[in-house]
Amino acid sequence: MRRIAGSYRKLVLEARIWPWWLSPAWLSLAFITPIYVLTLGYLGISAQTSAIRQSGFIPSLDVGLAVLGAACLIAFGLGGLGYRAAANLHRNSARIAIRRRSSGPVSEIRQAPVGSVAAYLALLCLTIIGYGFFFYGALRGGGISLALRALSGDVASTYTIRDTGHLLPGLSTLTQVGPALIVSLIVAPPKHPKWLRIFTLSAFAVVGLAALRTVIWSERLAIIEILLPAAIAWSVKEGFDRRHARIAQIMPLVMLGGLVLIFGLLETIRSWGHYDAIYSGNWLRFVLDRLALYYGLAISNGINFILDVPGYLGHLNFSFDWLYKLPFLKEWSWAVSYQEMGEIYWESLKAHGTQEFNNQSGVFAYIYDYGPLSLLAFAVAGYLAERAYRIALSGRVFSRLIYPFVFLAILELLREPFFTSSRMFYTFGALLISQMTLTYYRQADASTVPWLAEPERPAPIMAE
Repeated sequence: MRRIAGSYRKLVLEARIWPWWLSPAWLSLAFITPIYVLTLGYLGISAQTSAIRQSGFIPSLDVGLAVLGAACLIAFGLGGLGYRAAANLHRNSARIAIRRRSSGPVSEIRQAPVGSVAAYLALLCLTIIGYGFFFYGALRGGGISLALRALSGDVASTYTIRDTGHLLPGLSTLTQVGPALIVSLIVAPPKHPKWLRIFTLSAFAVVGLAALRTVIWSERLAIIEILLPAAIAWSVKEGFDRRHARIAQIMPLVMLGGLVLIFGLLETIRSWGHYDAIYSGNWLRFVLDRLALYYGLAISNGINFILDVPGYLGHLNFSFDWLYKLPFLKEWSWAVSYQEMGEIYWESLKAHGTQEFNNQSGVFAYIYDYGPLSLLAFAVAGYLAERAYRIALSGRVFSRLIYPFVFLAILELLREPFFTSSRMFYTFGALLISQMTLTYYRQADASTVPWLAEPERPAPIMAE
């Protein structure tokens, strides 16, 4: 009983520093699962009178699979709570974050050693190269003038760019190194002021390039996968003091309002000009309808795919999406089956009339992969995600680097299987580079890598 009471006190202290929603378990149970249920309920209520029907996309749902999706999200949360219970009853693991955090934020590395700055420079160069190939591929069909029209709000220009652009797989995907670079700079910023200034400006430049990509290519995730992991990395590293602790507890509501606002702004640029003439509701109702449609049809696509394409169950196609898309494995038998499955998926989209909203929910992607073992797979994933979070609180560098993207993957679970996607493969590789160099150069000084050192200032000459 004494150990249980002590664990409870430590949980209370932890909750004052790191709000509940940073935990994967509570994020799934108290935020993602309710949004899943509300989205399906909203679609059912609004389908007859809103832009959902006027858009021509009516989601078709199998009730049994819809319930299984909710059960998997609950299993994810319970798996995380299982790890929390075991960790808090274990004397050492319960003490790591609380005791250390009480005397200030603790990490294996608070600032990047001099030698690791070279790795940051390499990641920055890869990001710039990736954006160079991206904009070259996106604009080679229409040119700069088409991009300027898209930036001015011309929706047709955005669709023209997507139709005529031809990205270069493997090269334009190097843009995914950018999120890893920015999170690395937050977890372990350069020690010397000179490099700190250089990389701060570089981080803003990467955010600006991602914003351009969001508008020109109509890819909202490009900016979200930078800003959200950056915010989570800072929150895990610094925590919240007493003045901001209460505000931090209600941040999910603020985030939800921000999502509606940002989504509404981008959707206004993208499609309000088309629906304004045929839609009977006001702008806010339009935004809510489109947002519900955005997530609801991803869920619907996932359910319909399971019903339409049962032949590839157990191939782990979505869990190894990053592997099957590697160029040198395209001729592998399972990779061929993955490509065939992709073609069938597009046929499924055509059959159900949802080609505009072509995302597939990550929940049902993994249900498709693991079949009858789905509940167990989600519980194990929740256990591992919660473990990564708790280790990040204790100050381990790699957990602090990777956890922001685990958090993003959980938020994106309703819309797509983000964490095992090919775009996350590049980010994960860049994070490994950051972690290895940070660890290797932890004890290094300026003499190890002279050209990166801050130049010494001459001592002032004292007058006699």
